[in-house]
Amino acid sequence: PPREVLYRACDQRFELMLEKGALEEVDKLIRLPLDPSHPILKAVGVRELALFLKGEIELDLAKKRSQQATRRYAKRQSTWFRNQFGKSKRLSAQYSESLYRKIFS
Repeated sequence: PPREVLYRACDQRFELMLEKGALEEVDKLIRLPLDPSHPILKAVGVRELALFLKGEIELDLAKKRSQQATRRYAKRQSTWFRNQFGKSKRLSAQYSESLYRKIFS
């Protein structure tokens, strides 16, 4: 999809994560006796939301940083897919429109 569509979907996805309890989930995580290098603490958005919960940044900034991290992750995925499959392995036109709507709506 075009980059602006992908980025809008990333931003909306993070908004949905917040609505579905991401803050509460991160709050539970940071209360666990986990090693700071534990992979779960490196998940997209966890660090930013943890900073908010610890009172180090405002929620709006945590949200913006998390959305930016989500967009960067999506860009890395796009680059990986492009390098793996190139332009030769595209979906045929008859499938791409319906899949596009299904994925990004």
